[in-house]
Amino acid sequence: GVIGTVDSVSGAVVKIEGDWSAGNRPDGFFVGYSYDLEHKFSKPLVRNKNQQGSDTPAYVNRAQVRYGTLAFNRSRSFEIRVDKPDATQFNIPFNHPVLGQPDEGVIDGYFRFSVFRRNTETEVTLVNSSPYPSNFTGIEWELKLANPRGTRYPM
Repeated sequence: GVIGTVDSVSGAVVKIEGDWSAGNRPDGFFVGYSYDLEHKFSKPLVRNKNQQGSDTPAYVNRAQVRYGTLAFNRSRSFEIRVDKPDATQFNIPFNHPVLGQPDEGVIDGYFRFSVFRRNTETEVTLVNSSPYPSNFTGIEWELKLANPRGTRYPM
């Protein structure tokens, strides 16, 4: 992508230095302010279907969140922030283009990231601090369960 230099601002008109005619403008031309878009995901919980077909919470001794997979489209960059109450935090960035690939503007895809924390003690936040657009369509969690002795959960 190209980041232009603002020449002047007058009301709702912003002039950017350079030749931005159709032949010189990169595909996926965006104008925007850089700000932090943040979404904190709810904690993943295990649920069972009862005989009536409704969901009920399942009793599980421990549920370890192993991975998350974020589905996105028309996105360029974002990061996943994983926080734990003891103040440890790590960030997992997604940046497009990937080294060695052509810059295609925004893309569609899936982003798999590791968590390896207990579901009740972890906060996962999606952050986009770039001026580029993003559209997130869903998330899937992979958990490892430690069940009480003799308890079975149907798949």
